[in-house]
Amino acid sequence: RVHYSINNLYFNSSKPKEDLITFMPRKLADHSSKVMFFLRNHLPSHWRIEAIDGLDEAGVAEILQRSKIFMSFSHFEGCPLPPLEAALSGNQVIGYTGQGAKEYWHDGIFEAVESGDLVGFSRAILRKVHALDCLNDFPVRHEVIESLARTYSQNQELSDMRNLISRLGLDD
Repeated sequence: RVHYSINNLYFNSSKPKEDLITFMPRKLADHSSKVMFFLRNHLPSHWRIEAIDGLDEAGVAEILQRSKIFMSFSHFEGCPLPPLEAALSGNQVIGYTGQGAKEYWHDGIFEAVESGDLVGFSRAILRKVHALDCLNDFPVRHEVIESLARTYSQNQELSDMRNLISRLGLDD
């Protein structure tokens, strides 16, 4: 098993959070547009939704650092990066695991929605918005973020690669 690494200089929870929900519109565009349609009529007016599209790594990280909630529309992916990057940036991640994200999908930061359940998806977002609005401070789960950051660090990736090379007998 070789873990990929996430750049923690970009993806971290160091910035103040806004009442902002983010998503990537290229991921299951039909699903995201329907959830967006529902949320537009039910989301409190002080909350905004922003699409993450056409940005480089630094631009994606900047938006995720400000965002409180990330909507995951992953669809049968190996180990999708966007939900993990969002979690490392301190977001509550709600949506589809794409199956591969089950590797890192932990309670406290992640909330799974069954793929295709658009009403359940929308309701989960609204429940989380309501719960966050009832709090004085946004809860950042530092212990979970630190664990994810270690697992998907450059050191872990290098260790995994060295182990693979050794197991293949190529380290002579």
